[in-house]
Amino acid sequence: MSINQPRVQAGVPTGGQWAPTRHAEPEISLDAGKPCRKCGALTKRSSGLCRGCDPARAERRERNARRAAYRDDASQPVSVNEVRQCTYQFVPIYRGGASTGSYRQCANAVIAPATLCHRHGGARKTSLGRSYAKARAEAERGECFPLSSEWWEQTDARMEAAEGELLGILSTNYDHLAEALVAARNQARKHSLARMSLGNQMLILTQHYSTAKRSGLSEQQAWETAVERVGEPHMTAAAWARHGRKPSDGASGVAAIWYKAYTPKQDEEEDSEPGLAQDDQPKKPDNRTRWAIGAVIEYPLSATEGEDYGVAENPLGTYKPSGYGDAEAAISQMEQVAADMGISVEYVEQKPLEGYAYWQASANKIVVWSGIADGDRMAVAHSLAHELGHARLGHGTEEAADLSRPDKEAAAESFAALVCAHHGIGTAEMSAMYISDWRKQKGVEAPRTSAVFRSALQAYDDYVTATGGDA
Repeated sequence: MSINQPRVQAGVPTGGQWAPTRHAEPEISLDAGKPCRKCGALTKRSSGLCRGCDPARAERRERNARRAAYRDDASQPVSVNEVRQCTYQFVPIYRGGASTGSYRQCANAVIAPATLCHRHGGARKTSLGRSYAKARAEAERGECFPLSSEWWEQTDARMEAAEGELLGILSTNYDHLAEALVAARNQARKHSLARMSLGNQMLILTQHYSTAKRSGLSEQQAWETAVERVGEPHMTAAAWARHGRKPSDGASGVAAIWYKAYTPKQDEEEDSEPGLAQDDQPKKPDNRTRWAIGAVIEYPLSATEGEDYGVAENPLGTYKPSGYGDAEAAISQMEQVAADMGISVEYVEQKPLEGYAYWQASANKIVVWSGIADGDRMAVAHSLAHELGHARLGHGTEEAADLSRPDKEAAAESFAALVCAHHGIGTAEMSAMYISDWRKQKGVEAPRTSAVFRSALQAYDDYVTATGGDA
């Protein structure tokens, strides 16, 4: 509040008279906020930018202005009674930069009797392309008009261009990358811990951690050492000997458990002897399944010595995209889009056990290994784009629970390939190989007819529109 009433100057008789000059008290405000990082105006917004300086708000205003220019003013305005809210119930709720784990109803408006907007399966002609609250306010003023055919034609043109670009990416020749991937997988089947059960992998990780901890390392250093060790080739002493290597003096291996089922070998069943009581008959052989359990000692590569043992590099972790784009600008843009969705992006120096990067829907977080491809920033941008694709496509939520892993991976990588190309980063070879690899496992349909790829194209179009660019 402020007090602007003039006061009588000293020595001037009051007598109900006002002072000849105005005297204003300083502005007093309770919890006025902090200065805007750009213009200095006070604001309480968590972003540190006032409403006038918030680029996301400016982009929304520009986008709404473009949409308003394509409203069909020649048609009859939609009445308040005709405005309905989309009934789709699985839009995730974000608060304070984190997911609440719950969902809300879609806020888009439709024309009755329709119940779903075009984003969630409804017809375009009944979708108003704006929020329910805004559509009702416009309808009360008699200004709520459907979107014109020109608007939808532009949308179709953008989608068609994106689809053509995706088809071009999928047709890229990636033979040399595929050969490198096959070589890496063949070698991994022989020495990688991926050939073991998940229980054995965790058992070996625990043993490496205990060994590192006993050597005097801190808890964090011991964990990082253990994670690094499990990424090395592991084989028994006999297997290493076939490669001209042997365990180093004093080296300790790690135990892995094995077990197998078998049926004991039995002699032919004897015929029952006539005249004998049931209890006196010869016993029938026991054909029940038995289990054999044992353990082997595996040694990591760093615990052996001898001839060189070359490890085939996995192209998924060493591929360096090319192009003319600014990787830092692309990463910054994707981080901003993630922040607008309430998603945090975390970069780690140690390669996660989950892979090179991952999307954790339960924590509303994207984690990216900053050391992928020796720290190449275009490779980091590619990994971030892939995980952002998972997030924007709703993977990990109830809505996508019925989608298979190949479907999710193919859609996320399609989104990533288009986003990277939009930022001038070429990932065509890697993306084509990655998508093809998953399609072979599931038999995903061609992009022109597949709902999986259509969802990726829609997510990409939304991304470009949200960032104020042109597809």
